[in-house]
Amino acid sequence: MSEAAVVNVPVHMARPDVRDYPACALPAGYHFRTYGAGDEAHWTALHRAAERFFPIDDAMFGREFGEHMDALADRMFFVETDDGLVVASITAWWERDRHNPQERGRIHWVVVHPDHQRRGLSKPMMTRAMQRLAQSHPAAMLGTSSGRPWA
Repeated sequence: MSEAAVVNVPVHMARPDVRDYPACALPAGYHFRTYGAGDEAHWTALHRAAERFFPIDDAMFGREFGEHMDALADRMFFVETDDGLVVASITAWWERDRHNPQERGRIHWVVVHPDHQRRGLSKPMMTRAMQRLAQSHPAAMLGTSSGRPWA
């Protein structure tokens, strides 16, 4: 079936408790770092390379995170190769109100560059995001779509 023929229906997966999730480490040759100034370009390039269902324009990062730039250094994570190449990103966000301790956390904007997919990065990325969500939220959710069965 061609990608154009894929029905892409929203799917939400919820975890009612952020404790006791499986923990996975990054494979050799990769490491985590947090968001820093200028990473908007890395985030945009990653999503442009990997997104199959809608265009990623230059303003997407600002629309998604612009009102909460102060939270990114604590909640947005990048995976780099040991040579410093940025190859993936994940954000440990919130549903509606980050200041509400009962608010469910959100795994948000997960991406792995196509050249680094299927190398064991996604589960460690989820581990890192869940570790951060567990600091502030009792539960977590991930929004995806039926056209992304790997998610």
